[in-house]
Amino acid sequence: MDIHFFFSDVSQKSYGAAVYIKVKNHERISVNLMTSKSRVAPLKKISLPRLELLGALVAARLGIETKKVLYRKASSNIFLWSDSKVTLY
Repeated sequence: MDIHFFFSDVSQKSYGAAVYIKVKNHERISVNLMTSKSRVAPLKKISLPRLELLGALVAARLGIETKKVLYRKASSNIFLWSDSKVTLY
């Protein structure tokens, strides 16, 4: 079982993250959405790079909780995906 975190795109109004689980059984692969979390952006104007980082923070927190729930079933393969260069540096 692999855990894949997908950081969603942000906008000036919201940001969030989703957790997908990929399971491989006897040459068959199944991918399912496990959980997601979204947040409304603060009323105070915040730059898009800062919102990208907030989205990564939400994903990291979801990852910690997901790993706690699946600690015996999940392999050590955890993948963090992002389309933002800001979160990669």
